[in-house]
Amino acid sequence: MLGTFSASILALLLICGNAFTASGLNMTNICLLLEDNALIASGESCSTYYLCSNNVPILQSCASGTYFNKNVQSCVSTAPSYCAVDGADPCTGHAIGTYTAVPNSCSGYYYCSAKGALRSNCPNDLVFNPTTQACDYKDTYSCDDTTADTDSSSSVINLCSYVRINKYFGNAFNCAGWQICSTDNSFKTGTCKDNLVFNTKTKTCDYKSNVVCSQVTNDPNLEVTAANGGACTVSGNVKSATACNQYYYCNGANYVLKTCTGRLYFDTVSGECVNRINAVNDCDRCLGSDDTFVNAYGTDCKGYLYCSNGFRHSSALCANDEYFNELLGGCVKENPNFECCANSTSTTIAADSTTESSATTAKTESGTTAKTES
Repeated sequence: MLGTFSASILALLLICGNAFTASGLNMTNICLLLEDNALIASGESCSTYYLCSNNVPILQSCASGTYFNKNVQSCVSTAPSYCAVDGADPCTGHAIGTYTAVPNSCSGYYYCSAKGALRSNCPNDLVFNPTTQACDYKDTYSCDDTTADTDSSSSVINLCSYVRINKYFGNAFNCAGWQICSTDNSFKTGTCKDNLVFNTKTKTCDYKSNVVCSQVTNDPNLEVTAANGGACTVSGNVKSATACNQYYYCNGANYVLKTCTGRLYFDTVSGECVNRINAVNDCDRCLGSDDTFVNAYGTDCKGYLYCSNGFRHSSALCANDEYFNELLGGCVKENPNFECCANSTSTTIAADSTTESSATTAKTESGTTAKTES
């Protein structure tokens, strides 16, 4: 059995992996929406901010007695009205260079740096062991999974309190989507037309061939429509959200955005989180998949999506009387009758002219190659 992850490995994860604030917000996912070298508010301290360098957030601090203003992109003498009040530091009482557990989370931990608490999570289903200050196996360190922060309510943030006003930026759920903050509390959204996608580097709508749509992370904290879950009266009612793995749950007063655990999808028929193959849900089925090609919603399983970096790049149809089977990675003669495509009512999709690859040859889960049946 392999040993546990040491403190040095934890530090490496913090440097090379996603950067989380003390409240658990993934700042990397915000940087992915913006142009390079953009400066964004930290959301936790009026005197700290992040530099988005090649989509990597780097924590910065203003000089003593000054405060970061996102709209002028510099530190100023007066704290802006939108900035968050400095909260309790989870590293209080802990030495710099040490780690401490995130409350109510098995995998989360804080690294106590000289600039403050930096949050991260243990990889590969490991748990944080506060005794050894390392990521550990579950059978070595017992943690109550019921306290883990999976399938919990998502806290949607006001992006306009982080990013500069009057500057276009991307959408975490749609490659063609764009947003712009008109004030510190309000924003406008839109979609590029004519089959174009939003280029975060140039802040313009551009051809797909010029864009790597890394901004699509489906981060529930960045869900621009989450605030429109609406009011409700029947506690326990559910309805679908934008992302395949999310849904709205009625708490008796309002619909609250929730996220399925693991790689499960929300099924609009049963109202539960189920295996992605069995989920009837009109959404981007590239989410959470490592496959290059997956079945498209509806189309009697004839359509498929070409996935790139976990989002839909383009779509196409199998030729003649063939059907697509994502488990085999190609078009086949026999209809797989997956719930995700067979029992849906979506209109037939047309093959995209921008499809760059053929789904006729792909690897199966066992590593062998599956080809279109002749």
